Amino acid sequence: MKDYEVIIIGSGFSGLCAAIKLKENNIDNFIILERDEALGGTWWRNSYPGAAVDVPSRLYSFSFEKFSWSRLYAKRDEIYEYTKQLIETNNLTEKSRTNIAISSLHYDEKNCTWQVNLSSGESLQSKFIISATGGLSQPSIPHIPGLDSYKGKYFHSSHWEHDFDCQNKNIVVIGTGASSVQIVPELAKIAKKLYVIQRTPHWILPRPDRALKTWERKLLQLDSFYKALRALTFVQNESRALFFVKFPKLAKLVQLLALRHLKKQVPNKELRAKLIPNFDIGCKRVLVCNDYYPSLSQANVNLVTEGIDCFYEKGIQLKTKEKIEADLVVFATGFHASENAIPFEIKGKNNLSLSQYWKEGAKAYYGISVANFPNLFMAMGPNTGTGHTSVIYFIESQMNYIIDAIQKSKAKAWKSFEIKEEVQDSYNEELQEKMKNTIWMKGACKSWYLTKDGKNTTMYPDFSFVYRRNTKKFIEAFHHIEYS
Repeated sequence: MKDYEVIIIGSGFSGLCAAIKLKENNIDNFIILERDEALGGTWWRNSYPGAAVDVPSRLYSFSFEKFSWSRLYAKRDEIYEYTKQLIETNNLTEKSRTNIAISSLHYDEKNCTWQVNLSSGESLQSKFIISATGGLSQPSIPHIPGLDSYKGKYFHSSHWEHDFDCQNKNIVVIGTGASSVQIVPELAKIAKKLYVIQRTPHWILPRPDRALKTWERKLLQLDSFYKALRALTFVQNESRALFFVKFPKLAKLVQLLALRHLKKQVPNKELRAKLIPNFDIGCKRVLVCNDYYPSLSQANVNLVTEGIDCFYEKGIQLKTKEKIEADLVVFATGFHASENAIPFEIKGKNNLSLSQYWKEGAKAYYGISVANFPNLFMAMGPNTGTGHTSVIYFIESQMNYIIDAIQKSKAKAWKSFEIKEEVQDSYNEELQEKMKNTIWMKGACKSWYLTKDGKNTTMYPDFSFVYRRNTKKFIEAFHHIEYS
């Protein structure tokens, strides 16, 4: 059984940041395990047409490694190029293994180590685990009767099959969320007929995107200017937290902007009426897009608001019994997020299963440490989602905490440490109390942020700079520590 000091699971931005920070701090006995065939996580996996980021690109990058972005809002291929730059610049390929499927993690209480069992039958051992599997990595495909009888092609948006030629085909896109509003405009350009199945419309704001001029890109090469502009962008985005977590009534002002955007882009009143959500803006993820609404007005595009009854051999049947023939069905139906779905079993102290521990809702200390699971860290765990700024800021904050913990453990010869359950519970009680005043919990708001019981285990109900301040240092007094 091969021994490591740290095993990182996942090679998205969280996993790469963890690896870079470990190397910076002379912790070199680590390995990145990636289930896909290449490193890169979300931006390797999600290659669907139109894929792009909805955060300004200068903020969607690490503070310690900038990139020469060509647009204000980067598209997928450029983000993936940045990902490859991170991998190559920091020599991470040699510290990783791909096509590795993990079947389970088991904590060995006697030796205070984690055993990582691979589906191949191989086992690895490590003192520390950094789980960077990602909150949006497990595709959600709704159960619709008759799918097995459908003879056409279907796939989830995160597993796009580029070998399939969409040109002049009848295509159905199920879902109208963040992926769908990027996919639909691209498919509308080439499909014979495109049917967009909408269960719930979303609020959409204009996307202030454009290509950067040559002189602007040169100016951004200056560190002082780049840092100043990045700081300004951070402040601008951080101010949006006022609408989401502090004064949700102010969100009505943003909602007026979204309504104006809708009215400007959809002149047809009947179509426009179908696109107005029945919930306040911010309850669900707010989308930013300029070309989704216009695409719905194209002659070859139909917005379908009747529910799906079932699949049949040639396509889908609606609840009205109308049948829609389809060569391709795209499930743009998002991911399992509120469940914090981890695609393998994790067993901690006393053989406690994490899924069992979380049966009433996922919980952790700042989304990083979980009681009863020593020496285990999570990246972007429960309640670390953000509706107003870049996830990259949260990732860097978490790595400050994780690296500080590992360094203190090495310096003080700790065999193990775990967050005290009473500290974790107190933190989560305070967090859920704050949550009550946020836009995500107001009125009849129902979203993928919530569990089936209506508990928000996804979002962080405060400013991101508060999160950074509180995760700056690992606090020994909050942990049970076992010494060597």
